[in-house]
Amino acid sequence: MQLEIVEIILLLNPRYIKAFTEVRLWDADASTWRRIDILLVDASGNVDVIEIKKPMGKPIMLPARYRDHHLPMRDLVGAMGHGYSLPEASEPVGAGWRGLHDPVVENRPTSGL
Repeated sequence: MQLEIVEIILLLNPRYIKAFTEVRLWDADASTWRRIDILLVDASGNVDVIEIKKPMGKPIMLPARYRDHHLPMRDLVGAMGHGYSLPEASEPVGAGWRGLHDPVVENRPTSGL
């Protein structure tokens, strides 16, 4: 499933030149390894992270409508906010995260990229 998502992202966003799946990064602040589902590198060397969340069997939208729209449940809002809480997630090296060129990073390149 992740490879299919990567193929679609690379097709729609040609600025990305490389994609890695299941990347393990050392978080020095928490002294633990973190696993990132998809890590995308663009031509400028910037890094974008995609985390794929699995449903927990609960609804993700409120049943009531507000101004003719359904609003997200608290769990969905929390999952979306998780992506913003990764320290320096958009930087190759910084704030306790080791970058792509550091030997501590373990990654598995996607096929055909």
